[in-house]
Amino acid sequence: MSLGKTAIIRPDDEGFYSNGAYILIHPDDMKPGAALIQECATCQPLVMFIGGAKDDEYKNVLQFIFHPYNVKHESHQDIGYGTFQTASAITNIAREWHGKGQKICLVGHSYGADTAMVVAQVLSAEHIDIELVVTLDPVGRKFDDPPAKPDKLHRWLNVYVDYKKEECKNCGAFTPNGIAKLGGPWQSCAGADKNMVYVNYQYPCWSHAEAAEMFKQFGYDIEVANVK
Repeated sequence: MSLGKTAIIRPDDEGFYSNGAYILIHPDDMKPGAALIQECATCQPLVMFIGGAKDDEYKNVLQFIFHPYNVKHESHQDIGYGTFQTASAITNIAREWHGKGQKICLVGHSYGADTAMVVAQVLSAEHIDIELVVTLDPVGRKFDDPPAKPDKLHRWLNVYVDYKKEECKNCGAFTPNGIAKLGGPWQSCAGADKNMVYVNYQYPCWSHAEAAEMFKQFGYDIEVANVK
């Protein structure tokens, strides 16, 4: 991979319908192949981006959000990427960074947003603070309804495609919007601190795939939330 990160874990036992489950992260004193995380005296605030289904193929988050954000901010943040199948590995990383006194920020798209909230709930149950979760058109059926905001989550920002809008009502099953509707979109979430609607009016049925455009709504919040 040419993204300036080291692949430190490939938790194939967590994946399904994909051979591409992996995590990329690169603090200087982390050693691949040993324990999950070595002593990290230089840990900085952690920002984990989590891609949805097929993100390892289409790279909506990996290439178009994680990579440019990493280039801009890696001098003062530890920035990682995981596929949506890697919830327990991301949770372990977050525990380690929190143990070093660092803030935690999670950004997920589609099924990756579902994973971000699962991680936030597990951490919150362990009384671990999460500075910020950003969900980009979250999709998933782990929850009967959009989840409640975890007690230890400070802020939750949600961008979503409004599938009830006229532009999005008739999207075919094989468009990004059609696939998202089959997956179970959360839409506006009552527990979020802020909800914003995103739609590409020129190509509305592709709105769900445009994670990078959604990310622009809250990118600044992520930059400032994790700077100590």
